[in-house]
Amino acid sequence: MSLHKVVSQPRAGIRAVTNQHIVIRDNWTDQNGRWGMMDRFTTNDGTTRLTLAQWRNATGQDQHSLVSAPAALFVNAAGNDYHLSAASPAINAGTATSAPPTDLEGDPRPSGGGWDIGADERTVSAVQIVDDGEPRFNSSRTWLTAANVGRDGDFRAAWQGQGAPDVATWTFNAAPGQYRVSATWAPNSQYWATSALFSVLDGTALRGAKTLNQRLAPNDFNDAGSAWENLGTFDLAGSMLTVSLTSAGGNGYVAADGVRIERIGNLSAAPEIQASDGVQPIASGGSVSFGTTEMSHPLSIAGSRPGR
Repeated sequence: MSLHKVVSQPRAGIRAVTNQHIVIRDNWTDQNGRWGMMDRFTTNDGTTRLTLAQWRNATGQDQHSLVSAPAALFVNAAGNDYHLSAASPAINAGTATSAPPTDLEGDPRPSGGGWDIGADERTVSAVQIVDDGEPRFNSSRTWLTAANVGRDGDFRAAWQGQGAPDVATWTFNAAPGQYRVSATWAPNSQYWATSALFSVLDGTALRGAKTLNQRLAPNDFNDAGSAWENLGTFDLAGSMLTVSLTSAGGNGYVAADGVRIERIGNLSAAPEIQASDGVQPIASGGSVSFGTTEMSHPLSIAGSRPGR
């Protein structure tokens, strides 16, 4: 049995000389050459080579394994820093089956929404910040990039013109719980929208949305060198929290800069009945108009009981 190992060999990789009672778990293998993490497997000592998909079909093994370039997996593989990077595909991709309770450095596992593949468990901080210049930020269509202003010295801007709206997303790997979500931007009293629409998603499920006036400076609190405006507090049941900003409906440019999340507690108890306006849940104490009807004419209202 081999646990917590990084294998870096010019050619050999891992070689099993018997096919009985072998468990190789929680490992990385790296061919020390220009190919990076290799998609090469064999059942006959190299006579034929299989891809990972072919290996799975032939042996039934490695259903949760993956093949990726070292630069995508690690902080700095070239400098022998094999800690998982923030956007590593190995994060939350492992399984709990016979998983060690700690990683190579003694950090508890899991940390976040699931077990990470490999010898390093990326620890999840209570506070995470993603800037528009980081890998966990993505944007569709064309966003203008401004330098020497904004958090970390840059930000993106988009305007709703012809065609589909521009959308920016910030993605966080996080453990289930309650999160305060906030955004920062450099204000512009002339060109920015007063109706910039931010949405918060739990995986693909919408947890809420808020429209912000970006002509005004964020002013709810300060942290890590930036002023922040709160989008709200949201429940995360899964392991991926995504914040999106769309240019749709904006009456000016929308600015995409930094987003901050902070875990502030465990998941709240699920409501006995969840009401929705057809787009998003109605918060406790909130209200919604169901229209009007004549006296003695029935009005039908559909509802749901979560988890039922």
